Amino acid sequence: MSGEQLGLPGMTQTYACRITFSENNSGGTWWLQQEHYDKLFAAGWHPGRTSYNGSVRGAHRIIVLDAIDEGVANTTAYNMAVLEWEKLTGENSDDPGCSCCGAPYQFYDWDTPILLIDWRGRNYEPGVEQATLLAMFEED
Repeated sequence: MSGEQLGLPGMTQTYACRITFSENNSGGTWWLQQEHYDKLFAAGWHPGRTSYNGSVRGAHRIIVLDAIDEGVANTTAYNMAVLEWEKLTGENSDDPGCSCCGAPYQFYDWDTPILLIDWRGRNYEPGVEQATLLAMFEED
């Protein structure tokens, strides 16, 4: 329940959102190189799906932020992740690709944001370990 639903205008809560990126293969060639993935992983992205040969061809980012509800949290996290991805890779997330294979990059916000509340009902501080957050998404 959001702060608005509780009758507390403007009250925010802390959410963790997972945004997933997947790369498309175009004519047997991948769009991103290993150095792109190295930059993503150094910035806190986690390896995602793999290709037929075992190489990583996707990643996901968990973003912790304050928002008035989970919809605002997810939209904001999605935009933050895409902008960060573009800055790190130097690529355009809206690249249409080619007519035969389609867009080279897809971003998803499939997961419902997790409201970060501890057992006392207090919000966690925005420094929760990424591995802890990742495990929370894997449990759902």
